[in-house]
Amino acid sequence: MKAIKNKTLIILLGGKGTRFSDLKSSPKQLLQLNKHNILMNIILNYKKFKINNFILPLGNKSEYFKRYFNKKILKKYKINLLNKDKFNIKPNLLNLFMFNAGKNSSKIQRILKSAKFINYKYFFVTYGDGVADINLSRVENTFVKKKLNSILCVKKINSNFGHLKIKNNYVKKFEEKPLLQNPINIGYYIFNKEFFKSKASNFKSLEINFLPYLANKKLLISHEHKGFFFKFDSKNDLINFKTKGKNFFKHL
Repeated sequence: MKAIKNKTLIILLGGKGTRFSDLKSSPKQLLQLNKHNILMNIILNYKKFKINNFILPLGNKSEYFKRYFNKKILKKYKINLLNKDKFNIKPNLLNLFMFNAGKNSSKIQRILKSAKFINYKYFFVTYGDGVADINLSRVENTFVKKKLNSILCVKKINSNFGHLKIKNNYVKKFEEKPLLQNPINIGYYIFNKEFFKSKASNFKSLEINFLPYLANKKLLISHEHKGFFFKFDSKNDLINFKTKGKNFFKHL
């Protein structure tokens, strides 16, 4: 089997996305933010850090992604669309490989299936619905220098609610949307390929089973991202992004 012999990003796109739209509607990853859609904003952000190879394990709504990458789009973004019969990597282009990973495949199964097409010591993974101005070189340097097997990016966020401090039923203090002590996982990962293959195949879920296992075994390192991050869960998020994401596009 032919494989990509350089740094590669796996973008997880195959979910149903029913919180955003029904199964018959276009996936949220293809919704326009500025002159690019969500998916291409993610790809172009990684391209900034010399990551030119991308794997899309498709599942639900796969026909939308296949139609999107037409001749016009391939030319616009200088994309080299790979397939199993034509797997010629071109260093000066964005090499993109899509394959059917199965509609019912979990995230961890999609990553494992994608890893078969990668012949490099580690790979990047992200979800297709969150944009961030992460310095990926800094994350990668930490991963390589410390000889890690897994790293994920986290961010401290403010609560969406006002918090109360109460004593004997009396409200002692009111904090409007305070900074939460525990950070959130923003879905940007790097995994050692052989490590992931050997460990992940024993688990059904990435977030529910596998990541907690790594944490319990002290095999998972975090990198705190202090910059911009925005995740798209509902259509209202597109409206909110117009205000919160004004400066995001400046770094692309």
